[in-house]
Amino acid sequence: MIFSETYIENSKSYLGEWRSNVANRVWCEGSLVVTFSTWPGAWHMESLEQLVTDVDEALYQAKQQGNNRILLANAN
Repeated sequence: MIFSETYIENSKSYLGEWRSNVANRVWCEGSLVVTFSTWPGAWHMESLEQLVTDVDEALYQAKQQGNNRILLANAN
């Protein structure tokens, strides 16, 4: 997810609520558990390639730390 730098801090709260709602939802399939991780990134006027690289690196860092988390990409 990409947010303008102005809204990146607010995105953590919004995405945290979304992540929690998904994790706590009761699904039709009783044993189904759904979680997600997200890696919001702020665009700092870098090239698209650099932005994608930064967000992709954050994705792998979050995966190494475990599931169901939010990790900011390219936080300045």
